[in-house]
Amino acid sequence: MRNEVYETLLADLSVVQLRGILHHHQFNTSGVKEALVERIIKHGILPSTALKVFGTKELSEILRKLEGAKISGTKKEKIQNIIDYYEMLSSPTSSDPTDERARLYDFYEELAARDYKSLRVNKIIDKDIEVENYFEEATRYIFQRKFGLETLEMEGTRHADGKLQFNKQEVVLWDNKSTEAPYNFPDTHFKQFLRYIRSEKMRVTLFLIVVHDYTKEAVAQAQKLKAFSEEDTDIGLIKAGDLKYVAEQWEKFSDQKQPVFNLQVFNMTGELSRNVLLSRMEWALKGTIKI
Repeated sequence: MRNEVYETLLADLSVVQLRGILHHHQFNTSGVKEALVERIIKHGILPSTALKVFGTKELSEILRKLEGAKISGTKKEKIQNIIDYYEMLSSPTSSDPTDERARLYDFYEELAARDYKSLRVNKIIDKDIEVENYFEEATRYIFQRKFGLETLEMEGTRHADGKLQFNKQEVVLWDNKSTEAPYNFPDTHFKQFLRYIRSEKMRVTLFLIVVHDYTKEAVAQAQKLKAFSEEDTDIGLIKAGDLKYVAEQWEKFSDQKQPVFNLQVFNMTGELSRNVLLSRMEWALKGTIKI
């Protein structure tokens, strides 16, 4: 287990538990939590050795706090379950070593959901404030590298996160909203997006909102924004996991020798669910479709 992963495991334990580990191995137990974690690692107390200090019941309590971790088993199995959980949080390799943004893409859903623990363990972020910017960069990577599309420059600072050419007369805008809870499309964002749409010189055929998850209220707001756009602009809501799925799978739906991505896949209002996207890729990516 890498040190940063082990640090995360220890940081999730209580001060009492950390002192218990140090006391059991006859080391100094004084200091704040950070000092206790550092001392355990410094003295080379292995994860399995540290966790052996706890009884079966306490190990079960630790496992209950780890989403998706198996709780049952012998003491040895419970210790291994805890270690396995934290090691699964860690993925040191990149899917595309030629582009540094690929690491952000690899943790795209974690960025969308603000999964700070996983992002820190894997050294994606140093500060929480970086999440939103990295989410935007990962989305730009998807459109540029995975879809092979050219992103357009935007003037000023008050604009959507990205812009794409749809055809000679129309463009597509997208915006990223990372949230821990499902996105509910607040009125402040409604006004923000409406301003983005109306300030564009060319007609915005689609405004795509990329989120971790969304509520029914968000879907209703999307319908409302389409009406208020006064340009019949489609407002699509898409989960980061589904956008990443399209990025990985779209070429399989094309009948062209050199597949070209078609933004019609996303050009609709409301929920761009996995099933909807599959259906739209079935026809939008065929060579006979002309825009």
